[in-house]
Amino acid sequence: VTDLSNLARGGLVPYPPIELDEDAQWASAGARIFGALTGNLSDPKEAIQDVVSLENLYVASTQGSEEFVTALEELRETVEERAEKRGELASIGWEHRFNKGKWFFRAMCFCFLPGVLFLLLGWLKPDGIWGAVMSILVWSFSIAGLLLVVIGITLRSIIMQRPPVGNLYDTMPFIAMGRVLLALIVEGVTRRRIALGLAPIIGFIGLAMARMYEFGEGQDPSDPLIAVLRSNYWLTIHVLTIVLGYCAGLVAAGFGMVCLFRKVFGLYGENEKSERRFITRMTYGTLCFTLLLSLVGTVLGGVWANYSWGRFWGWDPKENGALLLVLWTLFILHGRIGGYLREWGINLCAIFTGVVVTFSWWHVNLLGVGLHSYGFSDSKLTAVMSVYKLIGVVLLIGIGYAAYEKIQKRREKLDRKKDDEVTAIPDPVEG
Repeated sequence: VTDLSNLARGGLVPYPPIELDEDAQWASAGARIFGALTGNLSDPKEAIQDVVSLENLYVASTQGSEEFVTALEELRETVEERAEKRGELASIGWEHRFNKGKWFFRAMCFCFLPGVLFLLLGWLKPDGIWGAVMSILVWSFSIAGLLLVVIGITLRSIIMQRPPVGNLYDTMPFIAMGRVLLALIVEGVTRRRIALGLAPIIGFIGLAMARMYEFGEGQDPSDPLIAVLRSNYWLTIHVLTIVLGYCAGLVAAGFGMVCLFRKVFGLYGENEKSERRFITRMTYGTLCFTLLLSLVGTVLGGVWANYSWGRFWGWDPKENGALLLVLWTLFILHGRIGGYLREWGINLCAIFTGVVVTFSWWHVNLLGVGLHSYGFSDSKLTAVMSVYKLIGVVLLIGIGYAAYEKIQKRREKLDRKKDDEVTAIPDPVEG
């Protein structure tokens, strides 16, 4: 009986908790049975009545539509009455709208994916009317996808009555939204079609990650907040700030990859030198934005830690990850100011920022230690390691090409020097 009751605890969870405790969760019929058997419920009779109501609903479904509708309405009234006592009734309607809308899925498949296709078609002939039309379509579908993601995130915030970022799943659509928005803002300022090319790609990848995570976990991504995060004030000013820092860091990595692959695949035009400098300035500016948000977010996190745990800093892995992002961006900016990092150096370091962000955003949560460890699974670690390997391959290509370009420049310099020496030799004088 115990084993069968445990097996029945999964699946549909139609019953709000009888208790008014904030930590209590909605339960399945199996969970009600198991709670009554173990005596862990404050009112076992109420739990038994829940199971009986589900049995009555099943019996009514075999008798006819009118009987079934009547039994279903009775169950619905019971559930709504109990949910209203807990202050959760309003969220049910909003959650229905969210699930029915499939906002993230529609943004991924019907906005960002077509945007990527139009982007590729635009690359075939970037100039003229064809290129202009493809650019307008990329703009349109990217903005439409961004609006759908904003609607989905807003509905989730209303449902859970907290800021949009509270768990790992939340960070993925939010970071996708932030990256697309930042890319579109940069494109609106620069009008070079460089940042525009990133918008649909990063939007699609971000939402695809969220969907894979949701199905991989096999559970409701709107799970209640852990105790340490139950502060809407600090979630708003600290978590959103640090997550926006992740957004900027990943966009900077994207700009670095654009600079690299445009060179490798010969996609620069006649003004190659000017275009490369322009992309490098975009990368540098985004890294400055990353440093600002990461630094402010890290300090705010320390203030929150001091408020909650009585200490500002404890060398927790999550704290170390945030500090690592700050130190890495400081290293890049000081290297640039000191003249140690130039075009290739800034872009390659920006690409490595993707590794730092991945470690700070995901990997520290999988270590299984610290106050910020939210769960571990082999599939997540495999995905993180795959990101490291992919960025490592890109960096090797970039380092190899930078070295090749440097060697070519030295050869050209030596050839010019030899030509100048030959030209400087005077003609023999006839005597």
